[in-house]
Amino acid sequence: MVEGKSKDELIKNLHSLDKKVGDTFSLASFVLNKEECFKRKNALEKYDFEKLNKLINEEAKKIGFRDGYFASSYEISMPSCEDIDLNIFKSYNLNVVSKDDKYYTIALLKDFEGILKIDYVHSIDAKTLFEKVSQKMYKDIYFYSSIVMLIILVLIALSVKQRFFYAINYILFPLSLVLAVVTTFYTLNIMHVFSMIILVAIGIDYGIYMSKTDKPSNTMLAIKYSLLSTFAAFGVLIFSTITALNSIGIVITLGVGAIFILIKVMK
Repeated sequence: MVEGKSKDELIKNLHSLDKKVGDTFSLASFVLNKEECFKRKNALEKYDFEKLNKLINEEAKKIGFRDGYFASSYEISMPSCEDIDLNIFKSYNLNVVSKDDKYYTIALLKDFEGILKIDYVHSIDAKTLFEKVSQKMYKDIYFYSSIVMLIILVLIALSVKQRFFYAINYILFPLSLVLAVVTTFYTLNIMHVFSMIILVAIGIDYGIYMSKTDKPSNTMLAIKYSLLSTFAAFGVLIFSTITALNSIGIVITLGVGAIFILIKVMK
């Protein structure tokens, strides 16, 4: 999509884009920019069409055409370069849209990788738009997750006090294991990130409870069964052929496994 502050600037930008890329389909294929239009108009005005018309009629009469047969030859009307009606190109799906004091239209290109840095060019390719949205989503997730993690650390510190570093292991160790495995054997995607947020929430609960010094044996058994049920619920997703579900299953399964190891190892 190409933009301009006026119709004239829009046409100028389209021609500039066509020169840089070549082989484009846009209004530039049909409409001259104002500068080029005036240049050609001046060239036409300087030409003596009346003399040419007279010469054609004289030569035509000599070879047998009736007098005045080509009387209307080269009777041209000079083009207007001031205000071009761009609505006539709607049949080609080359609409011009005005919004917020700017004009927009489309230009069809075979390759747009090298032109996206130009200010007046915006890609409306589905893949490019999805990548931009994904990048913004990742940035927002990382930013807000950082704030939430900071708040969580403060709350854990206030809750368990001296055993803060003991409790924090139930967050850091599962996350570290998941990140190590995912970045080594898979490609990190948005569902991995969402699942790690869930894993943090699970780790907080176990971290705070396990940091308490008095834990009856029957309670410990309940904790292990709770982990086992979580493992069973999310672990089955590993076998899913849907990437989103498979990603959730991998993260939660690895995280729950890490928490189970911590419960067995840390006292």
